Amino acid sequence: MAHNIRFIALLFICSSIAQADVFKCTDPQTKGALYQAKPCAGAAVEQRIEMKNRSAAEEAAAAERLRNWQARKAEEEALKEEIAKERWEAHLKAAEVEAAQRNVAIQRELVRTQQRLADEMSRRPVIVPVQSDFSPASADTRVIQVDQGARQGPVAIPPQPGTGPVRVGTNAKRASQWGTAGR
Repeated sequence: MAHNIRFIALLFICSSIAQADVFKCTDPQTKGALYQAKPCAGAAVEQRIEMKNRSAAEEAAAAERLRNWQARKAEEEALKEEIAKERWEAHLKAAEVEAAQRNVAIQRELVRTQQRLADEMSRRPVIVPVQSDFSPASADTRVIQVDQGARQGPVAIPPQPGTGPVRVGTNAKRASQWGTAGR
């Protein structure tokens, strides 16, 4: 790439100088070459390049080749940018898909955890005091199994009929029915 730029610079120098010499100056340490219209300075190795006059047709052909080369380079750069953009968009899309998949997995685990918690809660007895002036020492409760639709689970009911409806958590409907059925 650096040689191409130097070559282009050489073409411009050649086209702007009618019958002049061009000097190629090579730095002995870096081995870099520099083209200029005046002799080399310092420890640079100098090579004199004699230029001949070109006709107007040759100048026009050289200018056309330069324009074609510049157009190809611009197309290549645009293509490289487009490819880089497409790669970046694909990377972003893949990251979105991965995030969505992780979100789905987390949601599934949350549903499983909630289901396990609901199952565990349906197996635990619900203790309900029978008296309105409840004290732990005077609590009189019974626990029986009550059908809760598709699930079986314990529910506490008052030991005596007619003590009023009892509403507790998810078992409120059944507890209420049991509490009012004995009246």
